[in-house]
Amino acid sequence: MVAMKQGLDGKTALVTGASSGIGRAIAHRLVAAGCQLVLSGRNKERLQALADELDGAAIVAPQDLSQPSEIASSLDLVQSKYGMLDILVLSAGLFSNNEFAEEDIEVSQRMIDVNLTSVVQLTHAALPLLKRQERSEILAIGSIAADVGIIK
Repeated sequence: MVAMKQGLDGKTALVTGASSGIGRAIAHRLVAAGCQLVLSGRNKERLQALADELDGAAIVAPQDLSQPSEIASSLDLVQSKYGMLDILVLSAGLFSNNEFAEEDIEVSQRMIDVNLTSVVQLTHAALPLLKRQERSEILAIGSIAADVGIIK
């Protein structure tokens, strides 16, 4: 943990999907390593609760990544608050337990919008901020659901 802290101390990270699951866990680890965070997710209350747990090391950027018009809002906050971005963590994701043939096409489209399209759009939009740093990182979290179909 010491080496990790030395490498990340003072870095700025944007974490999508931070209101629960892997994104929430990553947020805790990044703050423990000395990062300042912008927390992105759909649930403002859970984001704020997490920010409160992180004792001032994080600010919240509620957004729905299925909406292209909201992609830039978290990056605008990163720019205005910190002026830099060292780490982009793409952990937002949607999943459905329904069989594909039974799924509403709108649900399938929303999963594509969040799990794929927003990753491409947010990464592309973040590149100017990331490229300002001597070294920056992009961490994209995937799911085994992308590789394995579910048969019921």
